[in-house]
Amino acid sequence: MRKIAYFLLLVCFVGCGRCSQDKSNIPVKPINTKEIVVGTFNIEWLGDGISDRIERSEQDYRNIAKIIEETQCDIVGVQEIENFNALSKLIKYLPDYSFYLTRDDAPQKVGVIYRKEIKIRYIADYTPLEVEERRTRPGIVVAVQKGNFDFLALVVHFKATSQFDNTPEKLEQSRVLRTRQAEVVSHWIDSILSLKNENDLFVIGDFNDTPLRKQFNTLVPLLSNSNVVFLTEKLKSCRFSNAYVIDQILVSKSVLDRYIPNSVNLYNTYEMFPKEVAEKISDHCLVFARFDVTKPDNDPSKYFEITSSISQRR
Repeated sequence: MRKIAYFLLLVCFVGCGRCSQDKSNIPVKPINTKEIVVGTFNIEWLGDGISDRIERSEQDYRNIAKIIEETQCDIVGVQEIENFNALSKLIKYLPDYSFYLTRDDAPQKVGVIYRKEIKIRYIADYTPLEVEERRTRPGIVVAVQKGNFDFLALVVHFKATSQFDNTPEKLEQSRVLRTRQAEVVSHWIDSILSLKNENDLFVIGDFNDTPLRKQFNTLVPLLSNSNVVFLTEKLKSCRFSNAYVIDQILVSKSVLDRYIPNSVNLYNTYEMFPKEVAEKISDHCLVFARFDVTKPDNDPSKYFEITSSISQRR
């Protein structure tokens, strides 16, 4: 709770290659000045080319970049990034984009890739999400503005339940940690809204769970929060046809006024590319949604009015 209190003080301070077969069913649109496209993408163990868990060629990095371009995302929350150099290897194929990355020492970091033409500001690494040292990761918070729409976005990567959780005790421990992270995020949402200087919030990332799970649902703290809605609740996985996505876009209810109906979607990498190529991209698919930026602003957000050292670009 001490970490959460510190973060709130900080916020108060800042605020006072499409495949050659072309199988995609997602229409490629020109950049739309009337909408903002927000996405999330777990780029499985994206490395810097040195002793990487997944060895990738330059073409693999081009393929990842092409996915971001074709979805026309203005901002993408990214997970499983090894370091600054790893994202630099990707961003060289995205000349219209830049990025921020968390500053922790974890082997997998989270960050944001964003189109340079939008207004964005790094606020802080969100360390309260590290509910257990070395087993959980911080998030990253940025302020974003395009047109008349400004919002805060928190990018997260919740604790996974993996093959190493091979006993009932380990399975339960991973679920407990993920539930605690969901509680932390729910508290962040309520705390930011209570400041009354920003109504529009996004939480995007790999939640490692689905809102529709019937047993042991670790997202209950967020599902029971009346201030937010999962836009991705019913979105099906690109890899498992009977499963739902674990990469989520969660928004405060005021954002629903700007949501473009039925625009939540994913870029199905496994339909677009041969299996051996898709597996070099990621075991996740990019999830995204569109929002109107022409409607009048609805809050007195001040996140772009104060210059601070914490906003320095990475």
